[in-house]
Amino acid sequence: MNPDNFEDVTDSVNITFPNPNQYKVEFNTPDDQITTPYIVVVNGHIDPNSKGDLALRSTLYGYNSNIILAINVMG
Repeated sequence: MNPDNFEDVTDSVNITFPNPNQYKVEFNTPDDQITTPYIVVVNGHIDPNSKGDLALRSTLYGYNSNIILAINVMG
């Protein structure tokens, strides 16, 4: 992949937290459809004090297969 073929749209993405432990990511598209490829990078940290199982799930509602999801979790 050539980085020159991509545009950083981080500042135009709307991220909200509708419920505890849940986040919602909305792309700034006129009709809620993505027609060009997107790479979404999610950076996060694992809480070392957590006693529960690691449950990592991402669901992309309303978007088609033009999204590549990359998850980077650091301990």
